[in-house]
Amino acid sequence: MLTPSLPSEGASGVPVGAWRRLDAGLFARAADGTPRTGILSMTSDDLVTGTTDLAMTYRIGPFVAVTARGTGVERIANDASETIGTDAAPQANSRIDVIWVRATFVLDGDTAPTTTFGVSKGAANQNPQKPPIPAGALELATAEVKSSDLATQTVLITQTWRYTAAAGGVVRLRNKAEMDAWAPANGALAYRLDTGETITRAGGAWEGVTTSYDPVWSAAATPPTMGQSTISGEYVRRGKWVHFSLRFQIKTGANGGTGPWRFSLPVQAAAGGRQVVAAHIENAGVAFYPATGTIEGGSNVVGLIAHTGTGGGGGLSSAAGLGADSIVAISGSYRAA
Repeated sequence: MLTPSLPSEGASGVPVGAWRRLDAGLFARAADGTPRTGILSMTSDDLVTGTTDLAMTYRIGPFVAVTARGTGVERIANDASETIGTDAAPQANSRIDVIWVRATFVLDGDTAPTTTFGVSKGAANQNPQKPPIPAGALELATAEVKSSDLATQTVLITQTWRYTAAAGGVVRLRNKAEMDAWAPANGALAYRLDTGETITRAGGAWEGVTTSYDPVWSAAATPPTMGQSTISGEYVRRGKWVHFSLRFQIKTGANGGTGPWRFSLPVQAAAGGRQVVAAHIENAGVAFYPATGTIEGGSNVVGLIAHTGTGGGGGLSSAAGLGADSIVAISGSYRAA
């Protein structure tokens, strides 16, 4: 059903339920339309910290939060540092505290409309478990309180609040776990704090993330054997383009097989003409050769064409005969299928 407009000329204004539904459109949402609750980016500083207070209190810094129950959202601002108390440390073992913030509404069955901080306290145990928090509460941090803690200054506090953003904005994500848990609609942007990468949601997955892969070494005729050799690769995909790099170091026991060498790509190449990337060969630290990586249309591998010295082609066409500790490096961008 339609909500009243905002602003409204109605004598009674806009009901709180309608206002919350209208506000939900102002913030980032998952692909299923669920609003993303969290802290609007103001700082990367810790929000919850310990104190030296022997009465056991946590300090909570300023923030603006988006919280939600159902389809609507509400905004909560903490303008200055606040403290909230918790219980004394357990006599033995440890417990988990969860520090949270929450807005309450009579509409949702609460006794009164207010905003409040809270601490949910788990049971003391050798392997303490995280306790649940009230419906609609936004988790800010967890704290493991040991029996030896006299104040929260020595408590292990983990910042568990997450970032959110305005609709169409860039959501900050601390790490891969947060990235994997966030599934917005295609076209959404996010920023990985741990890697410094801006990533894009496309095709139901994240693009622009540096990802490791395990290249496979092969030859056109007789298969090679790895011996003690090592090979690694990584790639980033953005739309139809893939940037990749791989490094192959030949070690004792390797046999190059026969025929031109090939290395598997992280993503199949687009159909059509041949694509070319750069390559370099270091022959056991003695000689260096420029080389070319060739990717045929629709292929899953990059071929290696090596050149002698610093000039023309020919020689080492299969890169066979390289000694132990030789290195093959290939990198570049190609259009993917």
